[in-house]
Amino acid sequence: MGQTATQGKLPRITQAFGVRNPRVERFSRGGINRGVDLSAATGTPLYVPQGNWKVTETYSRARGKGYIGNRTNRGYGNSVVIVNTQTGEKMRLSHLSRVAVKPGQVLASGSLIGKSGATGNVTASHLDLEYKTSKGKFADASKTKYVKYVFNPIIG
Repeated sequence: MGQTATQGKLPRITQAFGVRNPRVERFSRGGINRGVDLSAATGTPLYVPQGNWKVTETYSRARGKGYIGNRTNRGYGNSVVIVNTQTGEKMRLSHLSRVAVKPGQVLASGSLIGKSGATGNVTASHLDLEYKTSKGKFADASKTKYVKYVFNPIIG
C-alpha cells in the first residue's frame, strides 16, 4: 500500500524541472526534464487539485519499465492529462501504476486520478508531474498552487 505525503508538505523532489536527463534524450530535444519528479511509493493515491479539471487523455496499458507508449505518450508509461476547465492550465501525471479516470470526465477537487508507480521510462517508482500554463508553456509544477493537492485531497 502506498504512503501519502504529510498534509501541506510535498514529497522529496528527485529530479527538478528543467534539468538535463540522459534517460529522456530519446524522447525530447536536449533531454531536458519538462516535469518535476516527486518521490512516491508505488500505490500512493493521487488527487485532482483545486478547481474543475477535464480528463483529455489517458494511457493505461503499460505493465512495466522501459519504452512503453505511442507517439503521444512516449516514455510516460501509464499517464493522465487533465485541463483546468476555467483557466486552460494543463497537467500530465505519469508513470502511474493505476489510472482511475477516463477521457471526457470532468473531475472536482479531491477526486482520485490514479496511483503512483514505475511504468514507462523510469528507474524507480515516482510521480512525474508536468505543468503547462494557460498559454501552453511548460513551467515548474512544484511552484504551482496545485501541486500540494495532488498528494493531499481537498476535503469539504
